[in-house]
Amino acid sequence: MVILQQEAGIPTYSMARLTAGAATAAYETDVWLIKGVDDEPQADTAEAIAARLRILLNDGALSISGATQLYLRRESEVAFEENKSGRKYHHVGALYRLLYQSP
Repeated sequence: MVILQQEAGIPTYSMARLTAGAATAAYETDVWLIKGVDDEPQADTAEAIAARLRILLNDGALSISGATQLYLRRESEVAFEENKSGRKYHHVGALYRLLYQSP
């Protein structure tokens, strides 16, 4: 399976973008954890999912409703195992930084 989880959302303000006396964000920076997870004896499936996600997302283009994508890039790898109820789950993926601008 693939899990997407927003880790951070950081607005960046510009004094030039004032609306009704209040600054609006010039752009937004989000950090997303995107990973493959499997429960096989080896992490092969989770690793294959993570590799495919890297191809699709690193410097990829997204369609964001009401916004313009500026940047999408993989920043750091994530890999760990989780034992739950006698089953081993492999988590393999990365943190991705997404910058976008709203009108």
